[in-house]
Amino acid sequence: MKIIFLIALQITLISCVHRTSTIQHVGCEANPKLQNEKSAELIRLSEEDQADRSGSFDLIDWNKVNSRDLQRRIQVANIFAQGCFKNSTDYASAATIYQHGNTADHYYQAFIWANQAVKLGDKSQLWWTAAALDRYLVKIGHKQLFGTQLSKNNSDKWCIQSVEPSFPESLRIKY
Repeated sequence: MKIIFLIALQITLISCVHRTSTIQHVGCEANPKLQNEKSAELIRLSEEDQADRSGSFDLIDWNKVNSRDLQRRIQVANIFAQGCFKNSTDYASAATIYQHGNTADHYYQAFIWANQAVKLGDKSQLWWTAAALDRYLVKIGHKQLFGTQLSKNNSDKWCIQSVEPSFPESLRIKY
């Protein structure tokens, strides 16, 4: 029953993204130069996000990365508020940044944006859609659907989080 509710919630929220994307915005809609600048900024922010996570996982200074992650999320939110998400790359870049948030809301926003990138033609975002939804579900105390989320156990080994066994394997393969 919980899975059906979550899927219904997903469909409702995705349709809201579609409806809000048709609203005329003053920012980037009226200014193609600003749109290009904001798209380039989203790509740069996403590249910085990924660069912060390169190298040995155990050697990363997570306090510094978390601070930079917060600043990137603020910048992405401002760009979104200006109506400057236009193409699949904009949505994919934003999804990557919010996937590295720290709340269930951040992960769900990443899911919505990755899904929109897929709708706009970026099939590479299928995996990110699944990962964001799994991260969201784990964060709110549910089993993940796709099996993308791992955590360290007491012996410092990586283990897969609990996976919902009733979820169709065909969808796991698709995503």
